Amino acid sequence: MALPAQTQTRIYNRALALLGSTNRSVSADDKKPWTEQLNELWPDAVRDLHAEHPWNHAIKRATLNLKEQSPDGYLYSLPVDCLRWLPPARDSGLYFRGVQEGPYLLTDSDTPPRIRYIALVENVALWPPHFVSAMGYRLAMDAAEAITQSSGIVKAMRVKYEGPDGESGALAKAKSADGRATGDRDRGDVSVFSRTLSAAAMSTVGMAPSDRWG
Repeated sequence: MALPAQTQTRIYNRALALLGSTNRSVSADDKKPWTEQLNELWPDAVRDLHAEHPWNHAIKRATLNLKEQSPDGYLYSLPVDCLRWLPPARDSGLYFRGVQEGPYLLTDSDTPPRIRYIALVENVALWPPHFVSAMGYRLAMDAAEAITQSSGIVKAMRVKYEGPDGESGALAKAKSADGRATGDRDRGDVSVFSRTLSAAAMSTVGMAPSDRWG
């Protein structure tokens, strides 16, 4: 027997179950108070979870179009569905220096770069099971206070999602499962940010052009 198709409503109900609630959503439009709360949280949760990791289902490639040239370098337009550019590894033949600035990529290359990036995939039917599971936990964490009014459940859901050490929760398990779905554990030419490294790496956005390009 075929498994039921994954839907936004099923993920809502998974989150409600994780919170210990007996309420259930019939659809995203059923006007139930808990559904309205989850509807409000859904867009940001989808974007944030996608941006957390180079998920296999969300990786895309594109050759960028030049927007303008300036004294700082060449400014290329990123795809409209780009959440995060994935910089190529320094030892790759595709390596170039670049900094993501809003919807653009600033580089010192006058050749339109071909990039890999994390795209926003809003079609739930395209999400793999491990991502769906992580999304249920993410929604439960985000909705815990509003739906349960319990500080204990709020804390417990954060631990279940992030793990007691920030590494072993539902999010980490989903990342691990995603990694096992590719034969290239290093993601080819992509340098993957960890949570610890991402803050330092993103700080280059505020650097002067001379510091960026050396």
